[in-house]
Amino acid sequence: MRTMKKTKCFMIMCLIFVMSVSLLSAAGQTETRPIVLRAISFAPLTHVNAAPFQVFMDRVNEQAGGELRIEYVGASEVTPIYDQPQALRTGVFDMLMTFSATHESLLPLTGGMNLGNLNPSAWRESGAHDFLIDEFKTENIMFLGSFASYEDGNYVFINQPISKPEELAGMRFAAGPTNIRALAAWGGSGVMVSLAEKYSALERRIVDGTAGVMTSHYNDSLYEVTRYWLPYSLNSALTSVLVNQDKWNQIPAHLQQLMIDVMVELEVETEQSLTASANAMKQKLLDAGMIVNEFSPADAERFLDVALGAKWAEIEKTVDPQKVSTFRALLNE
Repeated sequence: MRTMKKTKCFMIMCLIFVMSVSLLSAAGQTETRPIVLRAISFAPLTHVNAAPFQVFMDRVNEQAGGELRIEYVGASEVTPIYDQPQALRTGVFDMLMTFSATHESLLPLTGGMNLGNLNPSAWRESGAHDFLIDEFKTENIMFLGSFASYEDGNYVFINQPISKPEELAGMRFAAGPTNIRALAAWGGSGVMVSLAEKYSALERRIVDGTAGVMTSHYNDSLYEVTRYWLPYSLNSALTSVLVNQDKWNQIPAHLQQLMIDVMVELEVETEQSLTASANAMKQKLLDAGMIVNEFSPADAERFLDVALGAKWAEIEKTVDPQKVSTFRALLNE
């Protein structure tokens, strides 16, 4: 009888030991399982303005030590560009890199993010960064940061020299809606022209100018039919990195800080690289024969105040003007 009791006791102890080892093993597996963020972007990561997101993901994945992993899902082939912020907000995806026009329907004020002369690295000191964190949070989105260089923006190119902004009145431009709104504030108008027909429209004087980024102007040889260039950026080619707020709240504080630190580093690095690329492209345009058409300092200031004011006025139709004024001041020196 005593032997049977001893055997029974031994078997129970073995069972307890096995169960303990299993529980500890399971706990260990739970602890080492990484937090996964599923990410999308407005364009493939080979796009010049989306490329910084690849660097961001690589650095975070490397430095997180297996605790967190960002998995890139794709771009517009996964979710249409203008549907992406809504997909992020509702948790279909956890992370998004996009540009301001895609989320201004959710948050109209953010449509002005690319209209200031301060680069994103300076927003953290001016207060614009914290302002945007509060603004995006109202739509369940965490604003992590932005990539941009003021010099890498949209410019006006025309086929005749002008001495003051008022001479833009009556001119016709092949450009997108945002740039047309700025030019319309000075009496210009827009003409619907496809990208393929833009060169021909300028050559045949169907339009008097265009507005866009320097890279496209150079690559499409538009400098051959618009020799004069107003060197005042209407808006920057700004992109932002956003995270679903609910998902962000689930990330441990030290990993949140890691993502913030990587973003801060990359904001400065990207600003420098975009500025260098913009300066190189400016030189290419000058070497191709483009002529810089400068206004007097006073007229240059008036030109931008009126042109950019048109976009801000549009935002004020749906946002408290005082709030708009506050945000606008935080984006500018």
